[in-house]
Amino acid sequence: MLINLSTKAPPVPFGGGKKGARSVVTEAFYALDDVEDMTFIDFFGGSGLLSQWALEARFKKVVYNDFDDYLGRIRYSNTKSYIEFANWLSWFFYEACGLEQRVRCPEELAEFVRKRMLDEFARCDEDGLDPNVFEYPLLQPVAFQTRPYDADVRVNRNAIIYTAARSGKTRPTGKDWCKGAVVESTDYRELLNKYEINSNTLCSIDPPYPDTLQFAYTGGVTLDDIADLVKRCVDKGAKVMVYGNKQSGIYDTITKNFPSIGVYEFLLQTHNKDGVDYLFRNF
Repeated sequence: MLINLSTKAPPVPFGGGKKGARSVVTEAFYALDDVEDMTFIDFFGGSGLLSQWALEARFKKVVYNDFDDYLGRIRYSNTKSYIEFANWLSWFFYEACGLEQRVRCPEELAEFVRKRMLDEFARCDEDGLDPNVFEYPLLQPVAFQTRPYDADVRVNRNAIIYTAARSGKTRPTGKDWCKGAVVESTDYRELLNKYEINSNTLCSIDPPYPDTLQFAYTGGVTLDDIADLVKRCVDKGAKVMVYGNKQSGIYDTITKNFPSIGVYEFLLQTHNKDGVDYLFRNF
């Protein structure tokens, strides 16, 4: 069966995305006997890119745990107000001011950006939107740091502004993202009890890395939590695909606790560099 993972990236940028893993994920799907008879459970769904790929590979059932309400970010990013803001930002940076992409915005210009952002923050607050839905899309275009929240003008009115906005017009996108998946929004532990996990299940485990900021999980997700989740899935006979790097400690945790697991390297494509990440799988 031909497997064509045609989607290259999620419609709205998401920190920790796995767009660089497309080739190793394709190889993994080919290594399965018949994906059309399998259930794919995406415990830490994030942007939904891995679930989108599972849909394109035609898994029988795809469960996307959208705990971060990424679909809400897509809906917000398609609003008239956000599109106007994104287009203004692109015009201001590259046409009005003639700046290059991914450089620090001069302070005398940054003040205009901060004011426009604060106006949009205030509008979203007045509309009663969840900050988790609108903060990241607003902050991402002005920061190419590893952590876009470094530029949170709501916390720091003198925050440094970078020209990370996309050039050109922003248009509505992603309205059919993960269409066909069963969408959950719950703690990953609840999925273990809600869904039958057996030899026809592929458990996709792309946790928030312990060495990064974790906004969704109170107390964070620890290395022990990750190892426990993998063990519980493996003990039920499931196939597992786990993602991690060396800096976070996930590499050592997985290879030491599951010495027979396969390790596959790929480049994690970030804003300003290519870092090495790993896919671990037991099939």
